[in-house]
Formats: sequence, structure tokens, C-alpha cells
Amino acid sequence: MAASRATDSTELFVLTEPDETASPGDGDEELGRAWSSEQQRLALDELGTGAEIARLAGTSREALGNERDTLVSLIGAGPAWT
Repeated sequence: MAASRATDSTELFVLTEPDETASPGDGDEELGRAWSSEQQRLALDELGTGAEIARLAGTSREALGNERDTLVSLIGAGPAWT
């Protein structure tokens, strides 16, 4: 499951197969559990991102350039460098 990080609200639409006989509301608990675990994962992602930003903020420009060059040598320049 994936959803954007909307600021006001997010609408989720659950698609089912046309031949399914499930009633509206069936599976709500399962969907809630899946969404809850996704929220926890997103929160952990945010913690990791914050820690990485803090690490990079204390890094010299030279060291950042070296790290960029290392990454470019490993994965390629990408569209921004072409």
C-alpha cells in the first residue's frame, strides 16, 4: 500500500474483483492493520532522514564533494549531470 503524505486529508479507494461477494466494510480491520504498519515505517523513515540531514549538515563541502564523486562512480551521473 502506498499513499501520499497529504497535509489535509487522504482518500483511499479499495478495489475488489467484480465477482467478489464481500460487503462494504469487510476487511476494514485488515486494512487498518496494514495502514498502521505503513505509518510506523514512514515514521522510521523520517527519523533516518533527519539523522542523515544532521550528519550532512556537519560535513565539510570537500567531504560532501568526495562523497558525491564516490556515489557517481558507483551508480552513474544520472539525468541531472548529463
